[in-house]
Amino acid sequence: MAGPQLDLASTVGRGTRFSLWLPKSKEANIVFSKQPDHHIPFMHQPIVLVIEDHDLTREAMRQLLISWGCITYTAVDTPSARKALQFETVIPDVIISDYTLIDKETGVDVVENLRKLYRKKIPTLIISGNLKEDMYIENTDNEYQVIRKPLDPKQVYDFIARCTLKTPGKS
Repeated sequence: MAGPQLDLASTVGRGTRFSLWLPKSKEANIVFSKQPDHHIPFMHQPIVLVIEDHDLTREAMRQLLISWGCITYTAVDTPSARKALQFETVIPDVIISDYTLIDKETGVDVVENLRKLYRKKIPTLIISGNLKEDMYIENTDNEYQVIRKPLDPKQVYDFIARCTLKTPGKS
């Protein structure tokens, strides 16, 4: 075949079929990108809870964290977080949460519920796309780190590394 070819077949009452035929390539046009150095897996496996109500975003974050060697749990609200963490038998090292969730509950609400449940201030990264949300979160006494959308994976990696770094002689 010399070039691309488009075929059309149509039958009344049965439907239409379009076929696109392309010539076989002589060379593969494969582009490999070098993974940045900050995406090196962690030395130990941090346990991370991701709270995000958008399926694709939650899955993308889960896959990124797994590629770094994190044990990753995901949730969309407080009940699903409790269930994901096997009803308090797993304590996350870090929580990463979107601020705005679909229902009335915010990411901060979910984190506060989990902190009360565990009686522990779990290090938390709040992801926000709204300046008013940023100002509200930063004016609380709950020690959240806030990053704006779109986020840079390096910021997430660095946050997890800082929160899970063990100082020799301390637990």
